[in-house]
Amino acid sequence: MDAKSTPTGPRTVELLGAALFVVLLGALALAVFARRLPEALGLDAPLELFSAARAREVLERFALRPHPVGTGEHECVRETVVAELVALGLEPEQREGLVNGLPLSNLVARLPGYASTGTVLCVAHYDTKPTSPGAGDDGAGTVAWLEALRALRARGWQPRNDVLLLLSDGEELGLLGARLFARERHALDGVSVVVNLEAIGNGGPAVLFELGPRNGPRVREYARVAANPAATSLADAIYARMPNDTDLSVFLRRGLPGFNLALTTGNAAYHAPHDTPANLDPRGLQHLGESALALLEALGERDLAAGMEASDVSYFDVFGRTLLVWPRELDVVPVLLGALWTAGVWRRARRSWRELPVAWVRHALAAAGPALLFVLGWGVLDALLWCVTPSRGWVAGNTTSGALLFAALVLVLAGRAARRKADPARERDALAAWSSAAAFALVACPGASYALAWPLVCASAASLVAHRPGAGLAGVLGFATALLVGLPLLYLLLQLFLRQPPVALFLVGFLLAAGGSLFQPELERIGRARGTLLMRLGVVALLASLVVARVLVWRQGALWP
Repeated sequence: MDAKSTPTGPRTVELLGAALFVVLLGALALAVFARRLPEALGLDAPLELFSAARAREVLERFALRPHPVGTGEHECVRETVVAELVALGLEPEQREGLVNGLPLSNLVARLPGYASTGTVLCVAHYDTKPTSPGAGDDGAGTVAWLEALRALRARGWQPRNDVLLLLSDGEELGLLGARLFARERHALDGVSVVVNLEAIGNGGPAVLFELGPRNGPRVREYARVAANPAATSLADAIYARMPNDTDLSVFLRRGLPGFNLALTTGNAAYHAPHDTPANLDPRGLQHLGESALALLEALGERDLAAGMEASDVSYFDVFGRTLLVWPRELDVVPVLLGALWTAGVWRRARRSWRELPVAWVRHALAAAGPALLFVLGWGVLDALLWCVTPSRGWVAGNTTSGALLFAALVLVLAGRAARRKADPARERDALAAWSSAAAFALVACPGASYALAWPLVCASAASLVAHRPGAGLAGVLGFATALLVGLPLLYLLLQLFLRQPPVALFLVGFLLAAGGSLFQPELERIGRARGTLLMRLGVVALLASLVVARVLVWRQGALWP
């Protein structure tokens, strides 16, 4: 493959380099800071609205200490939650039973509909691990349902459909409470859809990460009612192939459609001692509660007899502003375009298809090197700071340290790439690897292929017009589009796994370096001087992330951007 032509005029080269530099910094800023989350409402908010402060006030009554199944603290928590349900004017039932020899007590409350076409089952769990007070997992889900129901009842809301609230017991022991409920005679009769609230951290956004098969109507309903949507079919596709389970898994296996929402950042607080109400991001709780309320209100009025299942769709949100949704069948288009361009490039270069496995290995090794070096650098600096601070863990229960760490990773890898010369052989290897990965995802992981195919198409389109007028602008636009699609996903991925920083950094760094190979000419045009500046900014961000995680958090608690 011939490298994309470089404009000959010094003025043009300088302008393109500056534009690409600005695009990179702008896209990074948008990925980290542009997601729209609602402001957390206080205790003085109108009663008809969901208030994170009111929900947190309830949370502080039971999420101060761990309350695993079988402990006295667990019984106290159950009594507190029952009292809250009674205060809402509900008549909660304590449905007890044995699962695997363990006594469990699910809390169930029903709101009858005035002309029901089905039942909306609302689920969260109220038990915790022995190591954690569980403010995020899953105290946030429990109080989100309580506050959402309180707000709806303050409006005088009477649902058309039956609403059944299940606060399950024993989820942390293997979904035991949900299994107990599901095996009860007639328990699932009439249930048309399930909405489950979860957490794998203590901060927002509350991402819709699982829906089950035939998701089209549910995605479109969520897109219609969510004021600040946070969802991607990539998460749904990957989670469906992971061994992890939530209470929703029990109901999906029984053929019920559902929505699974979870707080996704502050992953180091997951099952940790510092998962307390004080460290819970109020905006995340507000987002979780508003999302739950909007879905419940909409599903409570929808004709559930018409069904909540139809053809699958692919989708992703644009910084929490809107949700882009398209038929799953269209995913083949960008994959096919990328494959055709790759085939043409390899044919012009007179490369044999038998060389593909070697190209994949070369590309993987080339991407793994920079990622590994960054992880090693982070490890050395973190170890040095660990020696002089009392903190003995990566306390990333805040999103500030995660944001700074992601910025450092992007800046250092981009700066390193900007200081290197474009290599047509590396570009061919990247095209072959990404095209193959997109085709594999299209077949093996439906809904995920867009994240690979769209950057590939952007890079291919820029290459296609490389020798024509406006080639530089096309490269800038392609680079910007790929960044705006890819960086928010990678930022979410880092936050999801930040409890294990070396793993998270290597995985995200590998994907960044691999994707950057598609845009080698654009990165080279940024220039060595700007590349050096990017790397210096990255080192500053890396040091700042360590200071936040090791020093400021230790002294002040959780910090939120």
